[in-house]
Amino acid sequence: MMMTRGKTTKDEVETAESGNEQTPHSIPEGLPKEMWVQYLIDMQKLQHEKDVKLQIEKLQHDRELEKIKAEKEIELRELEFSERSSSSSLHGNSQEISNMTYGYDIRRVPRLRDDDDIDVYLRAFELLAEGNGWDKSQWEKLLIPSLSGKAREVYANLSVADSQNYDVLKTAILAKYEINAESYRIKFRNTCRKPDETIAEWINDLSYFLDGWIKFSDIRQDSVQAVKELLIVEQAIGKFPDDLAIYIKDKQVKTAKDLAQAADQYVINRGGKKYWKHVGRKVALTW
Repeated sequence: MMMTRGKTTKDEVETAESGNEQTPHSIPEGLPKEMWVQYLIDMQKLQHEKDVKLQIEKLQHDRELEKIKAEKEIELRELEFSERSSSSSLHGNSQEISNMTYGYDIRRVPRLRDDDDIDVYLRAFELLAEGNGWDKSQWEKLLIPSLSGKAREVYANLSVADSQNYDVLKTAILAKYEINAESYRIKFRNTCRKPDETIAEWINDLSYFLDGWIKFSDIRQDSVQAVKELLIVEQAIGKFPDDLAIYIKDKQVKTAKDLAQAADQYVINRGGKKYWKHVGRKVALTW
């Protein structure tokens, strides 16, 4: 196999051929001098062809993305048109007209506003869909016309297959709004009953936030031990000094045993008892 040694210009080849310089860079070892110029020309031509091919592939990829986005935009407009049509003329047959949109009355789905809590909005949509017996395979089609802002942008950027799956669409939207295990944990710990809210409604909210916390923590909801570990880990982290808490969160430990081992090792590496004295008496009093 012939070896090359970097990029070479035609002038360098001509200079080397005149005897003023050793074999130029990029010329294969053992290649006769009379073939150097042609070799270099061939290599430049090959590189140019590769560059052109890459540019063509990029253009084709960009056009395909634009086509997909355009198709989705058309679908959104068609759905919105159907929604408007279902609530317009022929009032005497309004129910019949509304059912023309995938067989469901999508007028019941409120439009997402900029100041809406996306988590609450999606939860309300799911309760509405379940209460009306809507087929889950159609949920994304019923939701899409009412999306706006960042949520609509998420839909437009999904692949065709993913955009037709409600669970995938919901997960992508929640990720865009930074809804995750930590956000659910904070809501679970901090949510208080609103003045106009019944205790039953407040308990339902707490249950929903705990379910979200568990779900996004990737543990089985039917495992009592896993839930116990989750709560112990969360409680311990809440009592740690800031630096230790950040370290444990970054480690993403799932069990109390793993947390204890990681935390103790962290403290030992920082002087043991000296560490606790360093973090201060204020922290110690919170235990």
